[in-house]
Amino acid sequence: MKTIGKVLQSLNTLQSIELGFQNCQGMTDVSLQRISQILKRIPSLHSLTLNLSYDRKITDKGLESLIKSLQRFDSLKSITLIFGFCNITEKGLRNFGQVLQRIRSLQSIRLDLGLCQDVYDQNLKDFIESLQKLDSLQALHLNFYHWRFITDKGLNDFSKGLKLFNSLRSINLIFSYCPQITDTGLKDLGQDLQELGSLQSLSLDFSDCYRLTDEALCSLSESFQRLGSLQALTLNLKSCDKITDKGLSSLGESLQGLQSFSFDFAECTGITDQGLANFAQALQKLTSLQSLALSLKKCNKNTDEGLKALSEGLQYLTSLQTLDLDFSFCEEITDTGLIKLSEVFQKLDLLKSSNLSFLNCKKITTEGTNALVEAQEALPNLEDWTIDIEDH
Repeated sequence: MKTIGKVLQSLNTLQSIELGFQNCQGMTDVSLQRISQILKRIPSLHSLTLNLSYDRKITDKGLESLIKSLQRFDSLKSITLIFGFCNITEKGLRNFGQVLQRIRSLQSIRLDLGLCQDVYDQNLKDFIESLQKLDSLQALHLNFYHWRFITDKGLNDFSKGLKLFNSLRSINLIFSYCPQITDTGLKDLGQDLQELGSLQSLSLDFSDCYRLTDEALCSLSESFQRLGSLQALTLNLKSCDKITDKGLSSLGESLQGLQSFSFDFAECTGITDQGLANFAQALQKLTSLQSLALSLKKCNKNTDEGLKALSEGLQYLTSLQTLDLDFSFCEEITDTGLIKLSEVFQKLDLLKSSNLSFLNCKKITTEGTNALVEAQEALPNLEDWTIDIEDH
């Protein structure tokens, strides 16, 4: 730490710093206090990234010393602080919000407080309200993984505060494994997001929120359609096993105008061939789509029929440059489905990257695998491709 300090002190004109100490057992609050003292001597800083995830000896005390040092940076534009799985509580969150609101130059905030302890609805509301003076904010990335006391009310209050950030272009929210969140919370979130007319990129992670159903997804889909500037959409509902064909079908209606999307429905076992076919029909209108990622891992009701339907939709994506598909553990998929998929690739001349996973699809043989390999090798612009299929 002393060596790093001497180096950084000699570079007092630095504009960008990135420090990674994740999973370092020796990192403590004292270490963070030393980093804070060093940062105070670099007044020209525009961008700061600090990763202390899994450093269990870091507490609110260390975080407080760090955020107090940030008050000096009146030209700071981007800040990334990753404290996931540290011993941070609602006190640390409150202090962080109180200091950030004074840095009016901020354009990008990324804060990871996954598994933060004893945080409740009111704390979440207070935090988003404390940021409302940041009228230059364009990107907001917040990780609230496993905040087990957050309910629909907390999410509703948070989203009402969020919609006041008219300058936001990019939002990434992680509420994975927040077990008290229901359809009501996501419906309110979607309605408030509609107010952000300049939003270009949106990522929502509610994986393992097991109370969510098709109602949440249908409501979100309607909200996505009203975001006229949206170009990139990421949605993770992994292990939300109440999601069925109805939810996936509704999502297809919200894709128009997108340049990229990534949807993770792994372990949503209610999704079948019919839902995938309905979703695939919507792809026919997306001739400007450049990137597509879809995971139906362990959705074991998907068969060759669903893969055929998806393949028919993919052939219309003549602008596609990146394709990621995961049908691992869909044990009813056979060579027939893979051969149909391989036939589509000849129409995707602009494809640069392809990642296909059919792990543990036990009915696939070398015939299906070879068909995919040959199709990939024939593409003129393909630079990076993988096919994951277990040998049986």
